Amino acid sequence: MKKSTKLVIAVVVIIIIVLIVVQSSTQKTKISIGAVVPQTGFGAYWGKPELNGIKLAEMDLKKEYGENNVSIFIEDGQSAIPASVSAAQKLLSVNKVDLIYSEFSGPSAAISPVVKNAGKTFVYSTFNQKIADDNERSIKTFVSFEVACEKFAKDLNDSSKKVLIISSIGDVAPYCERALLKVLPKENVKTVDGFIGTDFRTLLLQNKSFAPDYIIPVMYEDGSFALIKQKVELGLKSNIFGYRQDSMTEKILKDLPVAYTEGIVFFEMPIDKGFNQRIKTAYPEMTDDDIQAAANAYQSMMAAGVALAQCPGADSACVVSKISDIKDFEFAGYQNASFVNRILTSDLSFGVVKNGVAVVE
Repeated sequence: MKKSTKLVIAVVVIIIIVLIVVQSSTQKTKISIGAVVPQTGFGAYWGKPELNGIKLAEMDLKKEYGENNVSIFIEDGQSAIPASVSAAQKLLSVNKVDLIYSEFSGPSAAISPVVKNAGKTFVYSTFNQKIADDNERSIKTFVSFEVACEKFAKDLNDSSKKVLIISSIGDVAPYCERALLKVLPKENVKTVDGFIGTDFRTLLLQNKSFAPDYIIPVMYEDGSFALIKQKVELGLKSNIFGYRQDSMTEKILKDLPVAYTEGIVFFEMPIDKGFNQRIKTAYPEMTDDDIQAAANAYQSMMAAGVALAQCPGADSACVVSKISDIKDFEFAGYQNASFVNRILTSDLSFGVVKNGVAVVE
């Protein structure tokens, strides 16, 4: 074989290798995410500010991986299960996304099997922990009630206290109850799961003889507002312990008399200082509650995007593994965010309401 021929062959081989590497690199950084976020219905109070967090994440991902390599498609789940499932199906079949992100427990529980059957990754932001247990290709990116309830019980440091859990959100109460029972005797913990509606009067009267020292509402803003109001009006002395952005929102503090909320105990996830500064600069009109929602959406999207970029073909097992391995999260919305067994962990702040103001202690 002539030297010139060998040279041509060598050049061709090199070109092919370069093209393969370039193509592989390009495929590797293609990021396509679908988000089912409530813009209407009861969940809009949380879903609307989430868009600001998603926009910030989209900007960061495009800066990192290229303007044309990142696509985030948003659908309104309308705070309803049927609409959320339809939105997820559209994102998978029409937009051809590689990963679905969703909000709220009911819609997320319904979306999860749809995404799983499609062989895609599911990232969901809810209290519902059972979704992660049932779907090995899912990532839970929201605070765990189990962790919060265990810390609450330990801080009580009194096994004589009685706690009543009232849950309107599926597959959350059993995890909180399990945590409480590590500290409190079984007869001192009572759970009402699957409550529907906002009229708690009959339920509260039925449990008056149980005389709970604390009621833990696992529900959204409207339900918590009604529960607190009705509890006081019925003369029950039980205190409340709940997640601040559902049970002690700025709306609840504003619209209920100061005496109704005095002494309520709450937990929340402190916002990462860097994110807090960035989001306030970009959206100065956002309230503290809004920033909580935006922080969650931001870090969920960033975790999803970074993982997709590292997994050729958006392989679901690879994406889940990459997110699960995040320990020191560079793109955190919450303080000291990381993932353990596919579930988000972060710092927790506890506080109490004093004179109509939520004070973090």
